[in-house]
Amino acid sequence: MPRVRVNSFAVSLDGYAAGANQSLENPLGVRGPELFEWFFSTRTWKQMHGYEGGSTGVDNEWAARHGEPRRLDSRT
Repeated sequence: MPRVRVNSFAVSLDGYAAGANQSLENPLGVRGPELFEWFFSTRTWKQMHGYEGGSTGVDNEWAARHGEPRRLDSRT
């Protein structure tokens, strides 16, 4: 069975990982990108996309972990 590795994933406090009406045109659903607003303002995200500046607080600390290797289970 094929496996998929997801490196970036957001879940809202109420348990949603995508907005309503998810489709090929809106893979995160309508208003789904709002789940990532915290990430878009971080220094880590801005540097990944060639921008300067960005927040450096707790959100950035979590965002910086994006590139860290993780062991998901004993088979990876």
